[in-house]
This record gives sequence, C-alpha cells and structure tokens, in this order.
Amino acid sequence: MIEKIKSWDELKEIVDKTKKSGGKVVFTNGCFDLIHVGHTRYLQEAKKYGDIFIVAVNSDSSVRALKGDSRPIIHEDQRAEVLAALGCVDYVTIFSELDPLKLITYLKPDFLVKGGDWAVDSIIGKEVVEAEGGGVIRVSVIEGAATTNIVQRIIDRYAGEKVKEAEGVIEVEKKAKAIRLLLLDVDGVMTDGRVVFADSGEEVKAFDVKDGHGIRMLIRSGVGVALLTGRESRVVLHRARDLGIDMVYQGAKDKLPVFEGILREKGFKGEEVCYVGDDLVDMPIMSRSGLSISVADASEELKRSVDYVTERPGGRGAVREVCELILKAQGKWEDATSRYRK
Repeated sequence: MIEKIKSWDELKEIVDKTKKSGGKVVFTNGCFDLIHVGHTRYLQEAKKYGDIFIVAVNSDSSVRALKGDSRPIIHEDQRAEVLAALGCVDYVTIFSELDPLKLITYLKPDFLVKGGDWAVDSIIGKEVVEAEGGGVIRVSVIEGAATTNIVQRIIDRYAGEKVKEAEGVIEVEKKAKAIRLLLLDVDGVMTDGRVVFADSGEEVKAFDVKDGHGIRMLIRSGVGVALLTGRESRVVLHRARDLGIDMVYQGAKDKLPVFEGILREKGFKGEEVCYVGDDLVDMPIMSRSGLSISVADASEELKRSVDYVTERPGGRGAVREVCELILKAQGKWEDATSRYRK
C-alpha cells in the first residue's frame, strides 16, 4: 500500500487528470493518531462523494504543535501507511503546516469533507473549494470515538492498576512496621512441603540456608521468630536451635488456640504478628494477624485472602523475602547488613 502515499506534486498531477476526465476529487485531513471505528466510518462515508479520495495527514511536528508534546503516539509514516491500507482511501499525503489550507489551495479538490462536529464556517479551506465550484460536506461522527478519549481510557485503566498496586505495597509496608513477631508454619513454608521418611521412620526435611540467614538477621534486629506446625519432628527442633528460635510449637492440629495462647503468654497483640502459611488450615490465624503472608506456591484460595504473596516458593527463599520485607519496612535493613559491607 506504500504506492498510495504520494507527494504533493504527484497528487497534483493525479487530481488534474481526474478532473479533466470529469471525475470528482474528495479531500479530508486530520492527525489520525490512533485509527478507530469513528475514523473508518467517517472515511468510508467520505469516499462516496467522489471518484478519488485523498487523505492528508498532519506531520509529527504539526501534531505536537496542535496536541502537545505527548502526541503523536504513532509516527507520521506509520499513520500514513495504516490509512493507505484502507480500501476506501485512494491516496495519502503528509503536510507539516498547522492547517491544510496551503495544500487545499494547491490541489483544489471538488469536495472537502469534515466531521459533523465541525461548524461549517470554521472548516479550513471552505472558501477555496467553494470558489472552484465545489462544496463542503459534513458527515456524522460517533460520539465519544476520539483518539484523545481512547488515550485517556488507557491511562485510566492501566495507570489505575499501578496506583492500586502501589497502594497495596504501601499498606503492606505500614503493617510490616508494627511487626514484633514473625510466626512461621514449617511444612510448605520453611520447607518445600515434601515429607521424606528415612528407613528408621524418622522425617527428613530440607531447609534453605538463605531463609536461615534472614531469620538470624531478624532476631538480631529485635524481632521475635516462632514456629507453629501441625506435625512433630525432631528435625524441626534441631533447625530451631540452630537458628536461635526458642518458640517452637509442634503437633498443633488446631493452630488457632495455640496462636491465641502465644499472644497471651508472650504479650503480643494480633497486629504485631506476621504469619506466613501455605494452605487453608492457616486462614483462621491469617485473619487475626497484623500482616498475613502466603508463599508463592500456596493454595490459590489462601493467596487471594492474604496481604502479601511472596515471589519465592516455600522452602526456597520465601522466608528470606519476608524477613527482608520486615527489616526494610522498619528501617533496620542497613544496620542488619552493615557487618557484610565492611
């Protein structure tokens, strides 16, 4: 369709030849930044009034002068090519002036077509066309179908999502600032959720060293850490002892009473506890914790109900991510890591 894009001089020859043979030339102009249904219906209607239909497109510089520095969105060559691809458009040209008067005066089309939202007396080139015996035609437009409206809808929709996301991050950081206790489920949070048995029948669990380092930094920074699990395993006690965790609650088939007991005995308020879980059994505690977090590979229903979902899965960095979140929200990250930057 590139052959339909012509220079002014090429169009002049085509126009003169068409008019000499008795044909009628229709002309319109515009920015045509984002082609939409309002454009296509308008262009199809305009084509009906003549034998050849010419569309003049504002150059990038003229669009900027008319619409502001944020426009055009689409480069002039691409806008011209899209218009040329339309069957109702015979020829396309580009003009760099703020209005098409110079081009209309040069081509002298028979009909000048504009949208019905234009007042007749304000249509540029009207006098030139009428002086040549031609006329101005106004075609109906679709209400609300405008590039400016489309751009604004895109901004509202996608910028709105970013705003909501940012607001969610701010709310999580606000809650994290108040945390005095990090309460962790074990299977699926401290581990990847798999349960492996040795020949002796004893459970074998794998823990992430980065998670462990995060826990140590959190404890050194004055935030307590506790483990709460429905299973019982000596491996969990060994891991807790290794990390300096002195609050370990195992065999809690119903975790909520244990959680409430921790609050009473240790003097914590619900809003001061961050609970990290991976499955539906954790939901009762989640709803009573100041900051509820699920690991990335938690059940979908649980993830929909929490304040924050980690990017990392359970047993593979999720706990470290939570530790860093709390330390950074409380302004303790720099001190917690200062020893490693010496």
